[in-house]
Amino acid sequence: MKPFLQSKGLLYTIGSAAIFYIMKRYYSTPAAVQYNTSSAVFITGCDTGLGYSMAVYCKETFKLNVIASCVSRNSVGAQMLDKLGITVVELDLGNDTSTTNCGKFVEEYVTNNELKLKVIVNNAAVMTFGELDWKPMDSVVKEVNVNLLGPIKLTKLFMNLILSHHTRIVNICSHCSLETLPGLVPYGLSKAGMLAWTNGLRTELDKYGVKVVAVIPGTFYTQSSIMSDPEYYLSQMKEDMSHRPAPIQELYGEYFHNYIDYVSSISKYSVNLDKPACIEDDQVMRNFHHALVDKNPRALYQCNNVFRYKFYHSIFRLLPCSYFKDRLIIYFMQMPVYKRNESKA
Repeated sequence: MKPFLQSKGLLYTIGSAAIFYIMKRYYSTPAAVQYNTSSAVFITGCDTGLGYSMAVYCKETFKLNVIASCVSRNSVGAQMLDKLGITVVELDLGNDTSTTNCGKFVEEYVTNNELKLKVIVNNAAVMTFGELDWKPMDSVVKEVNVNLLGPIKLTKLFMNLILSHHTRIVNICSHCSLETLPGLVPYGLSKAGMLAWTNGLRTELDKYGVKVVAVIPGTFYTQSSIMSDPEYYLSQMKEDMSHRPAPIQELYGEYFHNYIDYVSSISKYSVNLDKPACIEDDQVMRNFHHALVDKNPRALYQCNNVFRYKFYHSIFRLLPCSYFKDRLIIYFMQMPVYKRNESKA
């Protein structure tokens, strides 16, 4: 036995097994979950963007009973979903009362209509740009509540249904789950927390027949309203900065104003609530499709739909947390550059 362990035969065996595994994973058709007329899916954050797209996709492709949460039942997206026969419920994940009311509504709706809640998609999220020192505390709290604590609270409200119906939990994460970027610290920590929660929850619930899946869908902020009320928060940052001590204002100098102007210029590309539309990216929706139907789903479905993201995140993984990695991240962000000679400090 010992000679074999030291022989080329072992290497060939391991190599063949690895090749077989890769071919099986990428070229075989995975077993699929079958949904029926009593199957229901609940999706959060459906006013625009990915949530809106997923709600429409589940209705049109799988004929599922879709329950979609929106920030307002009067939003254009909510009204359009309603016309498609999708049940709409209001939800503000930053508000405990709203979260509790939404949970009760979904549970009663499923029970009264004799449905099985087969999938929950925690998708709703908000994001604001700005260095942490500048950001109003209410924006930090909002991002953490909506992106992380809210989904956790909502999911716990459904645990009786989840365990009884073997509900699949699909958590929408972000590239920022893998690398928190400057200017997006609260968003990054909330999304990193979402991925950590997903990984822990997956191992806890698997033994009960409940699948928990993470999805990193890629970037499409120009088709989403994820940039929550940017002009309001930018104005708050400027107002707060005007009350800071003079040496601090001098330290930040023109960099602060250039940064605010830059964020204001890109925020206009974010979709407002009056313009819901389906995501025009087949790769994004293909990953969502597999997260829903693969009988033995991956722990993570990651969509690198922009080559720039794929390239940089590959490099980020290779570099240690050091001078070089930090400088590469700054270059990746393409934000205004801070020049030390701007400061008199």
